[in-house]
Amino acid sequence: MTRTDFGYEFAYIAVVDAYKWWINSDFGFLQATGVLAADGSETGVAVGTFDVTTMRRIARAYTVNRNIPAHAADAEGQRLAQALQAADVETWLCKPFAERAKCLADFVRSNPVQLEADANGKVTERQLASALSKLTWFLRPRDWTIFDKFVGAAVLGRDQAGIAQMTAYYETLAPTWGKVSTQLVDEVDKAGLCPLLGYRVADKYLFAQGVGMYRSALRKNGEAYDKVDSSLTLAQRFQSGAVQTLLTASRATGQVLSLHMGDTLSSLAAAVSPILSASAWIKDPA
Repeated sequence: MTRTDFGYEFAYIAVVDAYKWWINSDFGFLQATGVLAADGSETGVAVGTFDVTTMRRIARAYTVNRNIPAHAADAEGQRLAQALQAADVETWLCKPFAERAKCLADFVRSNPVQLEADANGKVTERQLASALSKLTWFLRPRDWTIFDKFVGAAVLGRDQAGIAQMTAYYETLAPTWGKVSTQLVDEVDKAGLCPLLGYRVADKYLFAQGVGMYRSALRKNGEAYDKVDSSLTLAQRFQSGAVQTLLTASRATGQVLSLHMGDTLSSLAAAVSPILSASAWIKDPA
C-alpha cells in the first residue's frame, strides 16, 4: 500500500464518520440551534441559539456533558448556557478563525464551572476548553473546527487538553485553515451535501490521525495508560488497532449508505484526500 493509499483511507474514514455523525447528531442539533432549516438549508442566521436543554443534548453526544456540573438544580449548566448567548459572544463568534480562537480561550478562562463543594466546603473550578470549542461550533459552524485531545495530539504531537494546548492547536492550523477548509467545503457542496459538513470532515481527519498516535504503555507502578508517540509515521498510525477499528466501522457504514447514495461518499473521499494530505497539518516524521 502506498502513502497515497494511506491518505485516501484516512480521508475515507473522515468523510464517512463525519457523515454518520451528521445524520445521527449534527444535522438535528444545527436545526435546534436555528442554523439549519427543516429542509437542511442554511437559515442565514449569524449565530444560533440554545437553551440549557439543547446545550446538554449536544454535550452528551460529544461526551463533555460530565464536565459541566449538574448540582443545585443545574445552576452551572444554566449559567453557562446564558453566558454563551451574551451579545459579546455573538460578536466574537463571527470573527475570523484566529481571532475567534483567541476570544474562545479568553471566554474559557473567564467562565469556569464550579464543582459541588466537598465535605470541607471547598469549591473547585474547572475550565472547559474542549467542551466550549464543541458547543460554540453549533452556534457558529462557519469557519470553525472543534478541539479535543486527539486532534491536539495529531497536530502538536503531545497529549494535553487544556487551554494552552487548545491555543497552540488553533495557532498551528490558522495559517492554512482558510484555504484548506474552503476547499473541503467546496468539494462537499459539489457532492450535493450540506457545505457545513466540510468542517466536520476536517475534524474527523485530524481525529483519526490523533487516535492512531496513541500507544499503550506502563507506568512505574505497573498501571497501564495510553501515551502519544509523535514518532509514528503515517503508515504506522494507519496500522494501529484504533484506526483499523475506525476503518472497519467506516467501511461497513459506507457500504450501507452506498445503497442509498451510490458512490457519493467514496468519491468525496477521493476528492478531499489530496486536499487533506497537502494541508501540512500533520507532520509525518518519515
